[in-house]
Amino acid sequence: MGTRRRAGASAQIRLRLPDLEVRGTAAHLADEAAHLERVHAALVDRLARATGQERQLVERDVAAGRSLTADEARDYGIVDEVALRAR
Repeated sequence: MGTRRRAGASAQIRLRLPDLEVRGTAAHLADEAAHLERVHAALVDRLARATGQERQLVERDVAAGRSLTADEARDYGIVDEVALRAR
């Protein structure tokens, strides 16, 4: 069996790109914007493949910065199981 993706029961998983602050010339800003678009597309593609979700849904959720509970992340396909709390 392959690697299992697990989240703790109280985990919160956020679908978003990292914050970015860019300074420089217009050419530098254009290069950074193009790079960010490639990173965004790669993230969306990878999440869609890994979760089995439609690319458009993943793209919308990443753009919105959707936050998921551990159970929601399992249902979405990001994790395979939710670890039970120790008693």
